[in-house]
Amino acid sequence: MSIKTKNIIYVLLIFVVFGISYFVSCYSTFYNISFLNYDSTAFYLIGKGIKYGYIPYINLADHKGIYIFFVNFLGALISENQYIGIFIVNFLINCLYVIITYNTILLFSNNKVIGIMSSLTSFVLASSYFFCQGGMKCETMLMPIILYVNFMCLQHLLDNQEKQFGYRKIYVLGIFIGIVLFTKANLCICFLPIIIMCILDILETKKYQLFINYLFIGLIGIIIGILPAIIYGLATNSIKEMLYYTFTVNFQYVNDIYYKYGDLLRAIANIITSFKWVLIFSLLGLFVSRALVRNDKIFLFLTLSFVANIIVSFMSLRPYTYHAYPMLFNILWFIFFIYKIFDIVVDKLYYSLHIKKINILVVFMLMCILILITYMHKFSYNQNITQGYRQYLVNKKLEQYYQKGEKILVIGAAIGAYNYFDVFPTTKYFCIPHTTQKFIEPMYDSLLESIKSGENDWVITSFTPIMNRSKFPREASELLDNTYNYVDDIPLAPATIYKK
Repeated sequence: MSIKTKNIIYVLLIFVVFGISYFVSCYSTFYNISFLNYDSTAFYLIGKGIKYGYIPYINLADHKGIYIFFVNFLGALISENQYIGIFIVNFLINCLYVIITYNTILLFSNNKVIGIMSSLTSFVLASSYFFCQGGMKCETMLMPIILYVNFMCLQHLLDNQEKQFGYRKIYVLGIFIGIVLFTKANLCICFLPIIIMCILDILETKKYQLFINYLFIGLIGIIIGILPAIIYGLATNSIKEMLYYTFTVNFQYVNDIYYKYGDLLRAIANIITSFKWVLIFSLLGLFVSRALVRNDKIFLFLTLSFVANIIVSFMSLRPYTYHAYPMLFNILWFIFFIYKIFDIVVDKLYYSLHIKKINILVVFMLMCILILITYMHKFSYNQNITQGYRQYLVNKKLEQYYQKGEKILVIGAAIGAYNYFDVFPTTKYFCIPHTTQKFIEPMYDSLLESIKSGENDWVITSFTPIMNRSKFPREASELLDNTYNYVDDIPLAPATIYKK
């Protein structure tokens, strides 16, 4: 493929990605009532806080790594209006997603149209509310990295002349591991397949010294990857808190499987039910990949990738469908297979009916995307009734009373009010993890102290189910009844508004 043709395809893909990104964004016609959901709101608020001198983990706390806050900080630097800045950042991430998936397909097909159709269809699926749930999750941000690592491995396995991975690939892998460690560490499991394939290559060639060399080069890469986080932590005296929340709190959160379901088997059954279609199409993708690649090593890598992505998706045993985002790589192979089969059928029609092949392929792709978008809109609308829409109701209700500059404290799920009214919380524990672990008790105490302080003009209670399992809602409600005035209820949220 000439450089000119490749550039034209990339420009085309970028324009289409922009259209789809806008369509599914929170300020398009279909999604104008949707806001960034709970996690995405917290990430954006902390990222915006960096712009105004707030220090993550010191002034505003959450149990994710610093890089997700840096990305949201970039969005806030561009613009704070209507999430335009974070939309632009998300759009750039989406472009990387499509370009990498397109090039992955081209490793196994010379048909550029199939590459375009497969990557765009995969992206539409990735943009559905089922997978992204408001966008800018850690999974969304890191998916291009995971896809590129998989692309590197597949490219190596296809090159019969390249017996070892090479130091450059190992160095890049190390950098990516460092970035993922300080974003969402458990997603490093997605890199296990390429590490295993690298070890198998060393065992096959019996060049055992390479193992030591790779460890050294990989370690240098990891240091480079984590260096910005460490420098920021040291410069802001937040390194201790950064490590505590990024690793200790996050792993305690992941291991708390009893917070809702009570036992392991019930948790697994529930997550299988929630992810059933993802599991089915990922498994189908693995089966058909055997026919697509016809290479034992590549099939082994794809099998390892399937297993690793299953582990990542199930690890927290919470039925949050965006946890299955890495499995889009496995589903990509099923999408590729469908278009490949359709291309064979079109070939026969082309020769027998003299219909232009490109027209049929484009129409079929548009039909597939239309079906996915229709399903995506329906699913998103149903979800917004319980997630985005409830934040919208709370914000619109408070807007009837709120005066600019007044302080707000949100207890529970409706933290979108902070971004909507452009204020920051009066406590660093504004975002309470959904867990029963003991580390959240000081967070509850901090919220109670904030109520007692009288520094908040407004308090919104929107207790989550996990909060209701503790004595905290009763204590907070009693304190509010004694020190604040009841203003209004939003039953569909559900939420209650209090005024000082």
